[in-house]
Amino acid sequence: MKLTVTYDYKSYSQLLVHVFYSQKRAYFVVAFGILMLLAGCFFLIMAPWDLLFKSVFIVAGVFLISLPFIASKIAAKRSFSTNKVLQETVVYEFMGDTIKTSGESFTSELSWSSIHKVKELKDWFLIYQSKQLFYMIPKEALGDEQSELKDIIKRQKGLKYTFLKTSIDLK
Repeated sequence: MKLTVTYDYKSYSQLLVHVFYSQKRAYFVVAFGILMLLAGCFFLIMAPWDLLFKSVFIVAGVFLISLPFIASKIAAKRSFSTNKVLQETVVYEFMGDTIKTSGESFTSELSWSSIHKVKELKDWFLIYQSKQLFYMIPKEALGDEQSELKDIIKRQKGLKYTFLKTSIDLK
């Protein structure tokens, strides 16, 4: 199965925001921010004097709530602009035992046995080479071949994968 992909900044940025928010540390930061915001509002209601002290809680809460989003957007902009591979047309070839990737400036071949895991998102398949490094396969580029890619993935012995449940899978 052969697939040609061209990445754009907008969808890449949205993907990184999603991946960042799915990590436990992002939940912790946002939850702590909500706690700070609620504490600031509570202190403000209970004792409306000394606004400077209460506003520190509120500002810190808003900052912590928005920090994961801002950090992932900055990381996406930096990585997309500096990584030339993301700006090239990439050809993926999925075979029984290997994944071949090539672009204008690179060629790579990786065995399925060295893949850490595969995760399906709403608009993407992420093929993880390690806990943080992954191939990004947009579903729109796959079209009707999504089930073929899933079949190739399912045939890999010992590979961890997570697919979304669809109405077809539930029958």
